[in-house]
Amino acid sequence: MARRLLSEQRALRRPCRAAGLDGPDGPAVRALADRQALLWLAAAVLGVQEAADEGRGLFLGGPHWALLALSGITERLGVPLPGPAADPREQVWAELADRVRRGVDCDIYATRVLW
Repeated sequence: MARRLLSEQRALRRPCRAAGLDGPDGPAVRALADRQALLWLAAAVLGVQEAADEGRGLFLGGPHWALLALSGITERLGVPLPGPAADPREQVWAELADRVRRGVDCDIYATRVLW
């Protein structure tokens, strides 16, 4: 999925350069800006997942939440993905429900909720 998003990022470079000549108010420029923002969001998801994946067994270091987030992003981009991906919703929901029961936040460090 990450390789497919990288290909999308590379494919976006030429249209972005050409659209810049039309000014910032055109619909093509806005559509390209939206695509670029979604690609940056995907990069942020991958960055958080990589930073949390240091052998500590943290939820955000695992693949489920990142796969769920990236699936939504790729769907919005209309980027075809190779083959069917496993549905991560059950694992993500189980983790979030467990965190609520334990009174911890949904951040990287599972910080205790103060209220």
